[in-house]
Amino acid sequence: MVTLGGDNGSDGDQGKGSNGKGPADSTITPGPTPSGPHISQRPGGRGDSGGGSGGTGGSSGTGGSGGDHAGGGTGGGGAGSGGSGGGGVLGSGDGKTVPAGSSVPDCASGAVRLTVRSVKDAYGPDEKPKFEIVVKNTGGGACKVNFGAPAAFMRITSGDDHVWSSDDCARGAGALLVELPGSGETKRTVEWDRKRTAPQCATPTGDAVAGSGTYRVEVKVAGVTERLEFKLEKA
Repeated sequence: MVTLGGDNGSDGDQGKGSNGKGPADSTITPGPTPSGPHISQRPGGRGDSGGGSGGTGGSSGTGGSGGDHAGGGTGGGGAGSGGSGGGGVLGSGDGKTVPAGSSVPDCASGAVRLTVRSVKDAYGPDEKPKFEIVVKNTGGGACKVNFGAPAAFMRITSGDDHVWSSDDCARGAGALLVELPGSGETKRTVEWDRKRTAPQCATPTGDAVAGSGTYRVEVKVAGVTERLEFKLEKA
């Protein structure tokens, strides 16, 4: 499953709840009503390049050892992490979330710098590929970025074969709005569980789990697209 860091990130495969059992005949006093937006996400999958429902706040991964493979370009609140099916939110990550209808303007593509990095150039048969996405506001004023589908997504392909995408199982348009201060940035993490998915949550063709080979990642955020390649090694 891909865990969209989270990012974004999710995506995504993803949020996990805890099950507890209370003693018999116990009295339960309801706690305070939580504030803030509730984010539900389920990771989706596509080619080379999220998921269960995500609660507020997902864990974001940090870089591992190995060579870096990154792509960067200019253009242009954490969510659950993405897994083997995408709920429409790109990964998990940091940043201040704002509600729909916020007076904060959208970030223009010309004011956004997008960088995508694979934690490793090649992953062993038991490793889950992990990707880090950084979105930087190069302008002087605050603006917001939408990490929900279809505004943002991550796609993995192998040649012409669709392998996985964070928006494969998205249920309509989604929104996760993150405010970026002037010259500020936000980071999201996506972890892929190597399972294949298909658009509209259809059953993918071929093997259920991606095999060895070279894969291509495509990430789109705020109208800016970046690509990179990584490898899955043989056992």
